[in-house]
Amino acid sequence: SAGRVQTPVLNWICERTKELSKKIYVIEVTVDEVKIDFEFEKKEEAKEFLGKKVKVEEIEENEKEEVMTPFNTSSLLKTAALKLRFSPQKTMQIAQELFELGQITYHRTEVPR
Repeated sequence: SAGRVQTPVLNWICERTKELSKKIYVIEVTVDEVKIDFEFEKKEEAKEFLGKKVKVEEIEENEKEEVMTPFNTSSLLKTAALKLRFSPQKTMQIAQELFELGQITYHRTEVPR
């Protein structure tokens, strides 16, 4: 069968499966306790890379921001009680107001999104 959602999703699954089944050659280089991975699609490219000298011209550091998992109803109530000393009623009232203002997604769910 085919449908508006099913066909694109199946295509995405097929493309992702092809991508994951590709063989990739990885060379891991450690410089001053920093690990860097170089990925190659062909074994010959990886071998050629190993035979070369490299010069590091610039180092750029990026900080990774820890992303918290979204709340479900029970984790929201628990966190609000422990950290803010809110009752379940007050927490749900505030969540409802935030939802009505479009600031959060639907809050009465056990599926974090």
